[in-house]
Amino acid sequence: MSDPAQTLGFLLFDGFPMACLTSAIEPLRAANEIIGRREFGWKRIGESGTPVRSSADVRFDPDVTLAQVQGLDSLFLLAAPGSPFLDPRGTAARLRWLERRGLTLGAFSGGLFPLCRAGLMQGHRASVHWCYDAAFAAEFPDIAASDTVITRDRRRLTAAGAGAVFDLMLWLIEDRLGPAVMTEVACWFQHPTIRDDAVPQKTPVPRTDSTADMLPAPVRPRSRDRLCVKRPDGAALSAGIRPGPGAGPASQLQFPAYRRRAARFGLSVRQSRPGPGRSSPSPRATALTCAACPRLVAKVANVSAGFSRIVTAPIRSWRGVAPKSA
Repeated sequence: MSDPAQTLGFLLFDGFPMACLTSAIEPLRAANEIIGRREFGWKRIGESGTPVRSSADVRFDPDVTLAQVQGLDSLFLLAAPGSPFLDPRGTAARLRWLERRGLTLGAFSGGLFPLCRAGLMQGHRASVHWCYDAAFAAEFPDIAASDTVITRDRRRLTAAGAGAVFDLMLWLIEDRLGPAVMTEVACWFQHPTIRDDAVPQKTPVPRTDSTADMLPAPVRPRSRDRLCVKRPDGAALSAGIRPGPGAGPASQLQFPAYRRRAARFGLSVRQSRPGPGRSSPSPRATALTCAACPRLVAKVANVSAGFSRIVTAPIRSWRGVAPKSA
C-alpha cells in the first residue's frame, strides 16, 4: 500500500481517554474508504514500546516510540491531566525538537497538560475542557485558556473532549479533500452538527438536567401554529395537523420535532416567513411538502375527505346541522 499523503501521530500516556483516540482515527479511516485511497495515515506512539493503558482499562500497543518516530505531519498528545512523563527531560526535549522541525502539535482533553509542561504552549491559546478549568488555571496561569470546543492557533490544535476531536478531524478532512467528502464522513457516523472554533463548550448546571446556555422557561414560545400539508406543486390539500396547546412550532426551538415527525411519513417540513404586517408566522405558515412519496400526501387528503364524508357528515345531518359548503 502506498504511503499516505498526511500522517498523524497520537502520543499516548497511561490513563488517556480512549474515546478521543477512536474519535480521531475513525473519521480518517472513513475518509480513506470513501475516496478509495489512503489519504490519511496514523501512528500510535508511546514513550516506550510497552502497552499503554487507556481510561477504559484497554491497552494499546504503540506502533513506534517517540524517539524513533519520523514522517509525521502532526502530533497529538492524549493523556489524563495527571499523567506523568516516563522520562520528563527526554520526552520534553524530543517534543521541542519535533516542533522546531515544523511539526504541528496538538492535544486532546487532558493531553493539554503534558504539552504545556513541555513548554510548548507559551504564547498560544488552548481549548481547556470545562472540568479541568480550575486545575489548568492553577498550574498554567500564563497560558491563555479558551472555553471553545476547538482552538486552532498557528501550529497548535487543541480540542476539549471526544466530540470536539471528531469535529477537528472533520475540519482536517475538509481542508484536504473538500466539503463533499467531509459531509459524507459526518453522515456515516450520524454526526449532525459540525462545530467550529467559535462554539463554546456545553457545561452542566448543578442539580438540574440543563446546560448553562439553555433558554429560561419564560422565553419559550407559547403560540399555536397550524401545519398545512401541500403537494410538491404547491397546491394545498384539505388535511392539516394542529399541535396541542402551547406546543406550536413558532420558533426554531420546537420546529425540529415536527420535522422528525413528518420524516416518519416521507414528508419534509419547511417554515415560511411571516406574512405582510405580521410579527409571527400566519396560522398556515408552516408547510409540509412531500420529499419521498408524492402519493402519500394525496392519500392523507383522501383519508381526511373520506372521514368527513362517512363519519362527520352523517353526524352533522343527525344533529340537524347544515353541512359546510365545499
